[in-house]
Amino acid sequence: MRMDQLNCLVDIAQTGSLTSTAKRLFVSQQAVSKSIKQLEEELGVTILIRTKTGVTFTEDGIAVVEFARKVLAEQDNLLQNFQIMQNGGQFWKNQKIVIGTTSSIANVILPDIVAELMTQQTLPTIQMMALDSLDMLLEQVAQGGCDIGLTAIRTTVLPEKIADYAEILETESLMHDEFVVAMNKRFYNGCETCVDINMYMNALVKTSYDILSSNDILAEKRYSANIICSNDADFHRSMMDKTGALTMMSGLAYRFYFSNKKYIALPYEDERFSLVHAAIYRRDASPQIREFVAMIRREMYMK
Repeated sequence: MRMDQLNCLVDIAQTGSLTSTAKRLFVSQQAVSKSIKQLEEELGVTILIRTKTGVTFTEDGIAVVEFARKVLAEQDNLLQNFQIMQNGGQFWKNQKIVIGTTSSIANVILPDIVAELMTQQTLPTIQMMALDSLDMLLEQVAQGGCDIGLTAIRTTVLPEKIADYAEILETESLMHDEFVVAMNKRFYNGCETCVDINMYMNALVKTSYDILSSNDILAEKRYSANIICSNDADFHRSMMDKTGALTMMSGLAYRFYFSNKKYIALPYEDERFSLVHAAIYRRDASPQIREFVAMIRREMYMK
């Protein structure tokens, strides 16, 4: 199996014609036909059904085409990565990336990631755009107002939100996360492995990291105490230090802002509140945009 055979096969799937593919690849029709025949013999399957009006793919042939597309995509990624390493700043030359975010998690963590990446290689010019909601972020990315959208959202919510933009936008998971309940250690009173908020409900104020709305929390009767949603990390710290409040936040937010000897975070085990940190970009995004998302993903996993 050779790359030229796979490339030829994918092109036939696009044109539906051996003759058209031969013209596009600047080879003879006989060469195209021979290449596919050799691939069929090697795999032991029939890929194409030849008719007077063109060619159609067998069921096995469709599977081979999908495999070929994946292999060619990986080849492109490899070549792009080598291009980045060899050309340095040339890959990002005159490139500006506008990043929209709906959460201060991305606003604060992203600069740290960018600072780390800048020690390793040249980067494009980056502009941040703070947006008030996921709906606004999706609209901005779809209309080209920003190149990449970053959001932290419950895993059950993202598919619903992105459905209306399925033909325009792609989503890529950067990392999965879970809510944790954080508090000052001096208010922690036991050896539980998971917080039972009912134990604290009457005495403590609860804050949320604004990834799930107040309505989501108040829908549960057990959350009858005061609930304050805030994206202000200093406010969370003040609440934990001065009032003993429980603070609901993503695990990544806890590790970034509060992970030290003074505070403790325990898992909040509820699959409805499982989180995903995701990047959103247009399906026609440039290789630079896709590579920058991949760089963010790698750095987030290393945090």
